[in-house]
Amino acid sequence: MTPHGAKVKAGQERARARGDRIGRPRNDTLTPDVLRKARAMLDAGMRWRDVAAAVHVPTSTLYRALHREVTP
Repeated sequence: MTPHGAKVKAGQERARARGDRIGRPRNDTLTPDVLRKARAMLDAGMRWRDVAAAVHVPTSTLYRALHREVTP
């Protein structure tokens, strides 16, 4: 490992010890409550695009979240 790599790894270990999360931030917008609301809107016949706009997320994010909910 290069000296720089060792410094990065040490910094990551310090961050984890503090309880910080390493990596991309999560989208906390889609709570289970919001997903239930979105599923109800889709079941009522609303379009994916309209439901996504109503819950303030991209259509692809909503689709992926609801697909994950059904299929592990």
